[in-house]
Amino acid sequence: MKILSTLISSIKKDAPVREVIISTHSTLVCSHHCGISSTLFSTKPHGEEVIRDAGFLHQKTAKELANYALSENTLESSIGLAAINSIIEIDPDSVIPMDASLLAAKLSRGKNVTVVGHFPFIPKLKEVASLCWVIEQNPILGEYSTENAKDIIPQSDLIAISASTLINHTLEGLLEFCRKDATVMLIGPSTPLSPLLFEFNIGILSGILVEDKTKVIKAISQGAIFRQMQGVKKKVMIKPQLRYLLEELLL
Repeated sequence: MKILSTLISSIKKDAPVREVIISTHSTLVCSHHCGISSTLFSTKPHGEEVIRDAGFLHQKTAKELANYALSENTLESSIGLAAINSIIEIDPDSVIPMDASLLAAKLSRGKNVTVVGHFPFIPKLKEVASLCWVIEQNPILGEYSTENAKDIIPQSDLIAISASTLINHTLEGLLEFCRKDATVMLIGPSTPLSPLLFEFNIGILSGILVEDKTKVIKAISQGAIFRQMQGVKKKVMIKPQLRYLLEELLL
């Protein structure tokens, strides 16, 4: 869990937690600002997996909650990643407003592409990619299981990985299969917009910033999926060495 440990260690200025909401699809932690992650539920029988100090999480600091990201309890890890996203410092000049689906589609043209996670934009990628594989923990027809990752990912020029893999601690294993010359995207509302991730062969970060806390809390508490969520803005951060890709796409 080197990536998570690196992110947690980078937190220099702590802040008190103001709010914690865990809903069906998303988890929200508000500290310095508001951070979101996907909610991953335990596979254990109902009631057997408990969240440490539930009912008192709002009395902790953001860094204390951030350490929950290291937990094998995926509910705790969801909280921890949301806490990381609530406290990391984001340089506004380092992010650009952009939809990950549009960027991924442009980068996929004529390429071999692997998508880890079931995203709604996958049909667009299949229209333009030379080959497009989808890897899922619970694959449906036409998708592949995570066991196939070691064979599929090395064939790929572009790999788009759900940031939920930070929550279930599978990201680092997947990154080991990526070629050094491949373009790797980390995608989804859970994505930490931190340039530290560029040190791990990730070239593009596609996440969100919460701009209207009230709207976001209302949506999350009512079980909204991400596409229904108001009050957030999609943002992209690109590794400096890959910014030429963006310039080429905008020509």
